[in-house]
Amino acid sequence: MKILICLLFSIVAVDFAAAACDINLRVKNETKYAISFDDYRDGPFKSRSFQVKTRGVPWRSVDRGSLHGWNTNTWANAGTRIEIYRDVDNNWSDFEYGIYVLESGKTAVGRYKAVLGCGVKRRYRLRFTCHELGPPNPHPEAPDNAIINKDVAQKTRYFPGPKAWAEKRNITISIKSCE
Repeated sequence: MKILICLLFSIVAVDFAAAACDINLRVKNETKYAISFDDYRDGPFKSRSFQVKTRGVPWRSVDRGSLHGWNTNTWANAGTRIEIYRDVDNNWSDFEYGIYVLESGKTAVGRYKAVLGCGVKRRYRLRFTCHELGPPNPHPEAPDNAIINKDVAQKTRYFPGPKAWAEKRNITISIKSCE
């Protein structure tokens, strides 16, 4: 009986290993604003802002399961780190938080390791905030990457749509609007 169980387990393990598929994901910012994932609002490393759904399976973060996959903290290394300060008595000296943004016109490219194989239908969801980045922070002690920020909108974008599915291995998700 133990031999049968071990044999069955090894067949399943080989099947899942063979089923893995690398999916190339691009996020293209076509807005006039810088965009950030909303993870920073939930705390560090909660990564619910860029997810993939397969039929019958819950939403899963695209940075799960791979050390060299999509890094949602840095926009797959295409992001620019900025530090947000808030106005205290017209001083702009209190540090609020630091985030990575994907600037207008830039494209982030990364790889998602899908566990169910390539021929499976998937839907992608991005939750992001559009930022109107102002001039550098005038406070003399502010770092070079400190800016004055205005949140324009929080958005959710589904690709290919809220009820549609995609099977491709090369996915480009264009963010076209923040309105």
